[in-house]
Amino acid sequence: MNCLSLKCRRLGNPDAVCGLRNLIRREAPALVFLSETKLSSSEMRKVTASLEGYCSMEVDSVGRSGGLAFLRRDDVRVSFRSASVHYMDFDIGEEGVMWRLTGFYGSPMVQDRYLSWQLLKNLAEENYSSWLCIGDFNEILYANEMKDGSRAQWQMNNFREAAMFVGCGEGVRREFRFEQIWVGEAGCEDTIRRVWEDGDYDVLETISRCADELKKWKGASTSKILRDLNRKRKRLSWLNENERFIVNVKERRRLMGEITHLLRQEEMFWRQRSRTLWLKDRDRNTKYFHRKARQRKNKNNIKHIMDSQGTTCEGVEAVKTTAVGFFSLIFASSRPEQFDELLDGVRGRVTDSMNGQFRAEYRGEEVFEALNQMHPLKASGPDGMNALFYQTY
Repeated sequence: MNCLSLKCRRLGNPDAVCGLRNLIRREAPALVFLSETKLSSSEMRKVTASLEGYCSMEVDSVGRSGGLAFLRRDDVRVSFRSASVHYMDFDIGEEGVMWRLTGFYGSPMVQDRYLSWQLLKNLAEENYSSWLCIGDFNEILYANEMKDGSRAQWQMNNFREAAMFVGCGEGVRREFRFEQIWVGEAGCEDTIRRVWEDGDYDVLETISRCADELKKWKGASTSKILRDLNRKRKRLSWLNENERFIVNVKERRRLMGEITHLLRQEEMFWRQRSRTLWLKDRDRNTKYFHRKARQRKNKNNIKHIMDSQGTTCEGVEAVKTTAVGFFSLIFASSRPEQFDELLDGVRGRVTDSMNGQFRAEYRGEEVFEALNQMHPLKASGPDGMNALFYQTY
């Protein structure tokens, strides 16, 4: 399935519509995302009517700025998720497999671009095994992407940080992480039990399959929490402004309980990312946890590194290659020989009894005790499962 993303910069004149029509006829894309159409929904539908075999969904322009449209071929199965003036989000069905497509339009105003990056991060928090994000971000990752003019370094840094967060910067894939807010969620335990009861795999492969299935399972995420909070707060505000009938009072109490639960989930989410584990949750420290999480991510992000020749290397692959080369060199053995004289002067400190303990087989009780001594939210292993997963399930 092929997709096409275009920045139209006004689609109202006949020449632009003719160019779009010819391009679609030549490429025959299954899906098309258009940004800066500068058209209303009714105007965009007239354009779509001239494209045989396609239908569209539109987001109105604000005056004569912005405007989005998503076109699909009639034979493509699409399910709408959400949209705003800056994005359109869909589930795509292809040969029995569902994947997610987001058309994104970054703010053209520099002072508002940080809001675009926050929106992009919120969209990325919705767990999905396959996600494609296309569109016009109105920003570049590196200065060499710009032929003419210049771009402030802080602007590119902010975009790179957002791209790395969502896993679409330089081909970086977002790592799976078991979330604390999933514990107790309907469906999480069922998903794990269903995988674990399939006894055709060894332990490590079963844990890996748990991670894959949890990615597919739509558990709580920060963007979903924020959407639910906003919707329930609006409803609660409406109830507070109207007469308090018995039915309204009951609904108001229910909404207040649900809002409290969502606020608790949001706080847990950001506490896990902040690694500020000495500070207890339940005290509405969400803003503090969020700030600490951002500080920690910025501190741990290596933007460039200097190699042994004094050359500065930028980009994920260059930094990775330089770091691996450095540590491979200092930890590699030169394979020296004739150790006997050196070792003759070293007194042995490990007795036979101690050596026997070190070489003994691990017992299940020892593993269980060590596991329960670990902090539930400390750094997870390569499989994305922290101690909380093993302690709970």
